[in-house]
Amino acid sequence: MQLAAIIVSLLLTVVGVALISRAIAQIVQHVRLGQPVPAGSRTDRWKQRSLTLAREFVGHTRMNRWGIVGVAHWFVAVGFLTLGL
Repeated sequence: MQLAAIIVSLLLTVVGVALISRAIAQIVQHVRLGQPVPAGSRTDRWKQRSLTLAREFVGHTRMNRWGIVGVAHWFVAVGFLTLGL
């Protein structure tokens, strides 16, 4: 009985690794479809970019455009942050 459990768990592990490998390959393939970014275009205005990132992350400003759904999403995000602490 224990041998059967070992075999089943190994098969499930192999299937899981295969599925996640395929998913990663698809994501990489999709990302490579994009065009290259000009040099220096992502490193300029780092202070403004960092502040915008913090504002978007903390305030969920884009989600708040959706009204009640955005507010509910903000409470869920705060809940997950609280659980993480």
